[in-house]
Amino acid sequence: MVSTLERILILGMTPLAEQLLREIAARPACRCVVVGVLDDVAPADHCANRLFAGELSRLQPLVDELKPDRIVVAFAERRGRMPLRALADTYISRGVIVEDVTEFYERFTGKLAIEWLTPMRVIASGKFHPSPGQRAFARLLSLAVALAAIVIMAPLLAMIAIAIKLDSRGPVLFTQQRVGLRGRPFTLLKFRTMHSDRARRSEWEGDNRDHVTRVGKWLRRFRLDELPQFVNILRGEMNLVGPRPHPVSNLELFTLVARNLNEVAGAALGWYSLRLVVPPGLTGWAQVRYRYANNLDEEIEKLRYDLHYIKNMSPWLDLRIAFDTVAVMVCGRGTKTPAESDVATADVARGFGLSRKVLTRIGLALMLLLPAPSLAQQPSVEDAAAGAAAKTDTSVKADAVAKADASLDYEYVIGPADVLEVAVWQNALVSRTVPVRPDGKISLPVINDVQAAGLTPVQLQSILIKALATYIQTPEVSVIVREVHSVNVSVIGHVKTPGRYQLTSRVTVLDALAMAGGLTEYAARGQIVILRRTGASTKQIPFAYDKVTPGNGSKGQSNFFLQPDDIILVR
Repeated sequence: MVSTLERILILGMTPLAEQLLREIAARPACRCVVVGVLDDVAPADHCANRLFAGELSRLQPLVDELKPDRIVVAFAERRGRMPLRALADTYISRGVIVEDVTEFYERFTGKLAIEWLTPMRVIASGKFHPSPGQRAFARLLSLAVALAAIVIMAPLLAMIAIAIKLDSRGPVLFTQQRVGLRGRPFTLLKFRTMHSDRARRSEWEGDNRDHVTRVGKWLRRFRLDELPQFVNILRGEMNLVGPRPHPVSNLELFTLVARNLNEVAGAALGWYSLRLVVPPGLTGWAQVRYRYANNLDEEIEKLRYDLHYIKNMSPWLDLRIAFDTVAVMVCGRGTKTPAESDVATADVARGFGLSRKVLTRIGLALMLLLPAPSLAQQPSVEDAAAGAAAKTDTSVKADAVAKADASLDYEYVIGPADVLEVAVWQNALVSRTVPVRPDGKISLPVINDVQAAGLTPVQLQSILIKALATYIQTPEVSVIVREVHSVNVSVIGHVKTPGRYQLTSRVTVLDALAMAGGLTEYAARGQIVILRRTGASTKQIPFAYDKVTPGNGSKGQSNFFLQPDDIILVR
């Protein structure tokens, strides 16, 4: 039997390439296999090292040996590294497909690689603003389904309301301010599923499961608690399909965290605002492809899926999401993992002995009769009342405190607008003081543009030595940060003047709180948290303001230095 697996060859071992390898490994049913990885240096990652096939200069002979069907280019910095002639020959004479890693990653996983999404990609793609026709279709479909559902499901709505009143004290409906189209707030409706007389610990679903009522457990299982949001659709505040709306109280936090993800542009970019260019929905791509979000990292993961939906919005994608949501309702269980969800629809079809096309038509018919869109995988609206900050004081591990103390001697990361002194031994032509441009690069003679933002001085030094080795024998290079103009620290929550502060030197936690005007009378002094991005994850470092001691004493809280782009969250 002839194999139908697509053979993939990856050029360049970057963090996104490593993530792509993990995604492929997690999907054993996918129709592709990585046959090799090429780079000038063998990757340190065990999985990637096992697939390492050789250096980039050996591209042509390795193509003949490995016989790839597709080459995925994953260089972060391509100037001077891209084997253009060999790639062109491979594409023209051998017919091998050459694709950028961001495009392949998105198509394979169904989510955007936000870390590599540059402003030019967004502008040039022209795909992040749905066409008028698509908007009209989405609105008409939403109105038709909402009207039909409210009329047909009226007896069920009345039964649910009675069951809620008989089961526990409190109102039938729970309401909360959510963020809608273009950031406009609106009041979202849902059936109450929690005891109204108990304090909620956080917005995350996993923290409040013991507060759910008996009726609420069944409503959540079949997603029936979302039925009142058909009224939001009729009001024009929501659509059938779209990103789930976040609480207004968490908008600033999610916006700030999403701004600090980019690894290529070297600048803070407001990706969260792209999520607001379409109306929110009862269900969405993130809901059928991902599980409940129980921390900030998982919220960012869902943002990747939301942006993929916005970029690829179409009637067929909306219908597919609606069909998958019907499956969630009928089965009465949550979304599978991303790897499992790739084959979930096919498994359902095989189980019923039906083709996917037939099941799609059945799902479309059910969508008009049942409240399918309301069954999306969305954390409880009620759980959002406490805000995202409450999670931080219950899930921080003990080693976070030790890491916070160790942050006194962290290595500075170069940012846009910094001024660097590059000195090359016995070479006055290249040696000079240069500013870091807004795109994160510096310009030097001979080697032209070099990425600097996002690197430490030692990392930039290594790159310069390697680039100059072609022109200078054993170059000796030093990199010194002469002026710091891009240390950005955000202070939000219960402080007198919350905001984002651009600094010219390192500051401590107490310094930053003082710049924000100090704590308000409502601040919980022992529950301050510093959110710190480290690669693809967010560390949560506790800071007990009322236990601060001078120096690094072990009996109290040390007043440590902040790192660039840290967020201080004061509850």
